[in-house]
Amino acid sequence: MDPRHIPYGALVFVSSDFQDPASPERTFSRLMVADDTGSAIKGQARGDIFTGSGNRAGEIAGNIRHKSTFTILVPNSRLSDTRTATD
Repeated sequence: MDPRHIPYGALVFVSSDFQDPASPERTFSRLMVADDTGSAIKGQARGDIFTGSGNRAGEIAGNIRHKSTFTILVPNSRLSDTRTATD
């Protein structure tokens, strides 16, 4: 994630239509933590998924170029005083 738009440590629910490497029978949908920025990740609508190390991880990562939905989870204490996430 680009830390100018999503701070490190933020919880982000990511969902996309690519095959989940850990569960090939499903599409990717997972709660993740924004904790790094890849060199090509610039802007508010960009993200990179760490798939591990080694040749197989490189193959998986190289094939992920899909549109995704990022849902950033924000604690109620970070919202205005008059709203909660459930309003």
